[in-house]
Amino acid sequence: MSLDCNSSSVTAIGNDEGYAHVFERQPEAFAQKGDVVFALSTSGNSENVMRGIEVAMERGCCVIGMTGRREGEVGSAPSTTVLTSQKRGALAESRRPA
Repeated sequence: MSLDCNSSSVTAIGNDEGYAHVFERQPEAFAQKGDVVFALSTSGNSENVMRGIEVAMERGCCVIGMTGRREGEVGSAPSTTVLTSQKRGALAESRRPA
């Protein structure tokens, strides 16, 4: 399940609760213990991604973070972190799987 592909949910959650919450509501509804969750953040400091990671970890999911910055929050929170070793946003995003 990709949390950003359902534009209706992203828009509704963003409008009603704020865009900081768009990646936490769906895991609250669907994530189960043992699920694997991929968290992608170029800066490593995306509040909405961090909130999603927190919910997934609370539910017992294995979280794999992918970021371009080791010093970002996303780089330290997940069970496993993949660093792209690129600090420039466009280069870091180009390292992500399609």
